[in-house]
Amino acid sequence: MTPELLVGCDFGAGLRAGDQAKKTVAVEATRHAPGVYRVEPSGRNTRLVDPSTHPVAWMRRRHGWTTPEITESLRDDGEISVAAFDCPFGVPCGLLTDPDFAAAVGADRFDSRERFVEHVVGRLPLRFDGPGAGGVMDGLRQFEGWKQSRFWLPRATDAALRAAPPLKNVPPNVFNMTVAGVVMLARLQAAGYRHAVTVDAPGHARSVVETYAAAVARAVGASRKATPAEVIALSLAYLARRGVELTVAEPVRQFVTDYRSAGDDPDGRDAFLCLVAAIAFREGFAEAVTGGASPAAVAEEGVVIVPRA
Repeated sequence: MTPELLVGCDFGAGLRAGDQAKKTVAVEATRHAPGVYRVEPSGRNTRLVDPSTHPVAWMRRRHGWTTPEITESLRDDGEISVAAFDCPFGVPCGLLTDPDFAAAVGADRFDSRERFVEHVVGRLPLRFDGPGAGGVMDGLRQFEGWKQSRFWLPRATDAALRAAPPLKNVPPNVFNMTVAGVVMLARLQAAGYRHAVTVDAPGHARSVVETYAAAVARAVGASRKATPAEVIALSLAYLARRGVELTVAEPVRQFVTDYRSAGDDPDGRDAFLCLVAAIAFREGFAEAVTGGASPAAVAEEGVVIVPRA
């Protein structure tokens, strides 16, 4: 059997490198056979249990990834079959066709996702203005014009899931990760990944999936007040009912249970939920939440994919 890796990532794109490397957490599983997965304290999970192994000095105090780093890591790994991100990968069609939206960042018109992506990619190089944790992401401030509240419109998939509009900037993380996520996705697509907007069986073709941790939690039966430990247990039970065996090594389980990047933000738990969505997609029991949008609109806006409840 060809080796397969699946990754779930709770994405975050703070302005500074150090903030990104706290927020963007990835949990990796190996698919040993159809329906058999192992999450080991190795590979990308090594930094979850022992971040001191990272070769960059300031990163040895962080468990996560910067946006350029996770993009490069996934882009160059041919063993990955599914990478699922809690990150909006698009904006509403209504914004794409709004001339004021384009003018707010110095563009003439977009009218399509393709031209929107081209504009963002050409102005956001996914690099920092310095090598340390305080380095600021170059180009991110060029999109300040999109922070006007009139552009805080949900896609159809966001409305159906009660998710935040992709350009909402209060707090700023959703806005930043939408813009940076557009560039990350474009680079992964250039490397051969497909952006999944349906749940057609992908086989071993590399796929990038947009998911939403809160919706994954609902699908596995977790309430809003469920602890990370309860979410893990419910997720494993959900998968088992569908014939999937997922074994999580204790050090990684402990990280998922305990880790919070700031305050009470359970990024370890959310990354694990993204992994559950990746497994559901790979094994054929996921659904694309379109919110009633047409296939043509979904192709432009993107769609959230979650385990079938």
